[in-house]
Amino acid sequence: MAYKARFLYVDDKGDYAEGMDGGIFITDVQPQNGGDVVDITWKTDTIGQNIVESVNADTELLTVTVEWDGVAYDWNGSVEIDNILVTNGTRIESTRRFQGSADVDLEGMPYIVALHNEGTGIAVPITLQGAGPEITDVDFIGGYPGSQTEVKDGDTFQMLITFNGAGSEPTDVEIDNYGAMKYSTHSVTWDGAFQVTIIGTIDATGNSSQALPARVRASNSFGTFGDYLRTNEVGAVDGTDTVNCNDLHPTVVFGTINYSSGFDALKDSETATVSMNTSNLDTIMYSSPNSELNVTNPTIDETPKTVTRIAGDYNVTVTNLSAVAVRDANGSATNASTVVLIANIDAVITVDEQSSRLRSGGNDGTAVQNHLITMYSNQRLRTIPTLSAPMGTLGSFSGGVPGTSFTASLTVHDNDTKGIYTWQSLSAQNLAGKISNIITGNDEYTLGGFVERDMYFDPQANEVVMGTYVSDTAKVVGLDKDLIAMTFYGDLADHVRGYSFTSPSGVINDDGNILYWNDVSEVQNNTTGLSFIRIREDV
Repeated sequence: MAYKARFLYVDDKGDYAEGMDGGIFITDVQPQNGGDVVDITWKTDTIGQNIVESVNADTELLTVTVEWDGVAYDWNGSVEIDNILVTNGTRIESTRRFQGSADVDLEGMPYIVALHNEGTGIAVPITLQGAGPEITDVDFIGGYPGSQTEVKDGDTFQMLITFNGAGSEPTDVEIDNYGAMKYSTHSVTWDGAFQVTIIGTIDATGNSSQALPARVRASNSFGTFGDYLRTNEVGAVDGTDTVNCNDLHPTVVFGTINYSSGFDALKDSETATVSMNTSNLDTIMYSSPNSELNVTNPTIDETPKTVTRIAGDYNVTVTNLSAVAVRDANGSATNASTVVLIANIDAVITVDEQSSRLRSGGNDGTAVQNHLITMYSNQRLRTIPTLSAPMGTLGSFSGGVPGTSFTASLTVHDNDTKGIYTWQSLSAQNLAGKISNIITGNDEYTLGGFVERDMYFDPQANEVVMGTYVSDTAKVVGLDKDLIAMTFYGDLADHVRGYSFTSPSGVINDDGNILYWNDVSEVQNNTTGLSFIRIREDV
């Protein structure tokens, strides 16, 4: 084949006649429509110049860009591309080179030809890809997975695709998101019979059986697609033209658990019954993943299920009863699990007073003191625990049950005797009814110290009876009427801004309840009875 374009003759090899002057190059080729594709091969033996060597395209409607040199007798020169005159030429910087483009329709020509009015020209070969690969047949093959008669979402199925060998060779097959299949793409190479085998993924979203087809198409190396073809174009044979899609899964739901002891957990060899809600299954298997339970009739679908404790000390969170149900038709399985509570050992109980000593109040114009007492358990307790205090007034504990933390208020009055006491009569019941009556760790509390109060002295008196006793003089803080810090001496001598404690009167007693004023001068100056010492014993 040969092509004659005005002044240029191009033969089958793309050779052309060149004149003496007027260099011209094709520097870019683009499709006129955005959806079309052009693939350019560039010359590799040029420096600083993009020159098109060949083109693959799926359209003949192209925008071709050229660069050319002006000639001595014609500064700009003129250029035609495929017989279309370039009218938008612009000068490139300060050179005598120009650039322009034209929209062309090749109309089946195998070259893109650009001619200079000097008689020079260039011809770039173009390959038009044409239609994509033609699929002539597509079938499901290989049968259903295992012994299934249906497929569920996520199953896979083989497909055999046959092509018209006279068309372009496929490089990829696309399974459409249609009918039985999810969307997927597959790189392929056909065999001697122009066939390929691919594996698609089932897209089954309904809970009833539907005979559904699939459809596919193929593309060549240039990305050009052929037409879709359905598996059921000419038939409706199960497993060949359609597949039965059904995503119905078994239902397995664990319900209420009843413990034979009447409590809320198992101990020893006690049993429990578990109500079940099941449907759409052919087989079921019950088990205890951590071997804490023995399941009666583990392969029988029944409600309730009976389980017996065989191991485990305490469990309220870890799965110990599971079931797997299977529906044979589509091979679907449902897993379910629950926790049958176990409390086979006594709960460990600790008590926290939040302070090393609990101060008193209530006399000498002060308020009785309430202290928060918290009881902790390392297990959930079935009922609110109880505890008693030999000194002070302990209220009832409160908290949610089942629970692990409970609080009560201990009221300490100045009249309560200071000292160290042991908590008594603990009763804490765990979920299985086991009673704890021992406090772990520190089981004592201390009443010591008293809140701040102003102790007024009668005129020229050096003693005043307090409404409480001292526990530790090192923790006592005293201030005079001017709120200046005083010093504890523990004797009856004269000391400026000094104080001590007596009991009975006139007898030094560091644990006494009589405040002694050691500052003789200040005692004599107190003629009105308005002098006081502000006193407290800290924690």
